[in-house]
Amino acid sequence: MFGVQDIGKLNVIRSLRELDIPLERIREYIHNRDIDSTLRLLDEEETLILSQIERLREKYEDINARKTELQKDRQIKDRQFSIRRFEARPCFQLTEDIILENDVDFVLKKLEQKYEDNIHAIGIKGFGAEMDPVSMEQGDYNHFRSVFFISDWDNYSSVIPEGEYASLFYWGAYEQRITEVFSQFVSRIQESGYELCGVPLELYHIDMNDTNRHEEYLTELQVLVKPLKRPADG
Repeated sequence: MFGVQDIGKLNVIRSLRELDIPLERIREYIHNRDIDSTLRLLDEEETLILSQIERLREKYEDINARKTELQKDRQIKDRQFSIRRFEARPCFQLTEDIILENDVDFVLKKLEQKYEDNIHAIGIKGFGAEMDPVSMEQGDYNHFRSVFFISDWDNYSSVIPEGEYASLFYWGAYEQRITEVFSQFVSRIQESGYELCGVPLELYHIDMNDTNRHEEYLTELQVLVKPLKRPADG
């Protein structure tokens, strides 16, 4: 039968293990404890607890930010179009010869592994893929030449240029809708008095990381644009 002293030791061990203090360190403390060693251990526990609180606070903020984004994204209408100005956006980018639509997620994981420490430090502020211009000329919108994570100015490998961008959101599986959607995107740009002057981007706002339902995927097309040149009067 356990005595009061044994129960006390077990409580100490359980409490310290919850803070991931090594068993060898706990054993040494229990066998040689005095007031000084107890005070030192309490200081160590305090430091570990404060560190965990900070990590949990950051995780809590990340969770709430993502929750807010998802709630906002759910209000976006299918084929919602606008012309918006963006400042230059720093990003981590990985370029490959040809990236097929089904390979985008795999290449994004390669990019994440390549810059794992950087991305862990700053978090991900958006991600997407850059279409392949050569394939687009042939009417194929399922090929890409790079993928990217939007970052911040303290940590980046490339930059998405500043300027006016046409933006169009659409719901549903990419491969089932992209030809129709992109054609409509170009028409809306021209109807608004603009023309394309950059390589189109896809940004993935809601994807397989958030839902198993393809109809709940939310993708945004973006492309740098400039005003159409109008014929001179007279």
